[in-house]
Amino acid sequence: MATVLGEWDWLDRTVHEFGFEDESDPWALGPLANYAAILAYRGEERRAEDAAQKVTDAIGMLEDPQLQSARYSMRLELAFAKGDLEAAAAAAERLVGVLAPLGLDDPMAVAPIAFERRDLAGVRSAAASYRGGRLRDAALDSIAAGADVLAGDLTRLAAMDASIEIVWRAGARFMAAEFDRARAMLAPEDPGARAAAARAAAVFRELGAVTLLRGLGDLLDTPVDHDASTRSEEPAAR
Repeated sequence: MATVLGEWDWLDRTVHEFGFEDESDPWALGPLANYAAILAYRGEERRAEDAAQKVTDAIGMLEDPQLQSARYSMRLELAFAKGDLEAAAAAAERLVGVLAPLGLDDPMAVAPIAFERRDLAGVRSAAASYRGGRLRDAALDSIAAGADVLAGDLTRLAAMDASIEIVWRAGARFMAAEFDRARAMLAPEDPGARAAAARAAAVFRELGAVTLLRGLGDLLDTPVDHDASTRSEEPAAR
């Protein structure tokens, strides 16, 4: 949840203050898996992979679906951060396969990949998830409206914008920024695209999620520094 809310500095501190990088119990490695994802979004690929490998090694051959879903969710985000959409889609398929027998899914993780791949069937599948709670319902409404836009119905942009606004008001800044990014890239010629791109970019820059600025450059007043997408791989002083 810290990732979705944009509480990345808190997650960073928690991982280091409580020694999660040295943890070997797979059931205690959720924070490290999330940390690997934010490192990847920040362009710190080597550190992200190091953290992800620790999680993978700890899980090993354990077949518990909760552990395996954490593993595939992490791999999905690492691949998506790098812009490797095919690897991200493959990890998403594995994630869905692990969760489905439990009656669960993770449409908010899967949808950004499907949107960027312009995979209409994938977006519609994510939108068809079960309902429950204001934030989840707003996210699913955003995905459903986005599917219609992807199918060519630009009149649904207003509904997508309204649903994304609810996600913003719920405080899920990173999730909302991902939806605004998708909205901007779905219809870049629409008058609302530049505002959506700017709002998403502001959050990505604040969080350091420079890899997600890809695809937004032509819609932003401030140029995207593509070199910034590969940050220094040296650990920051603490």
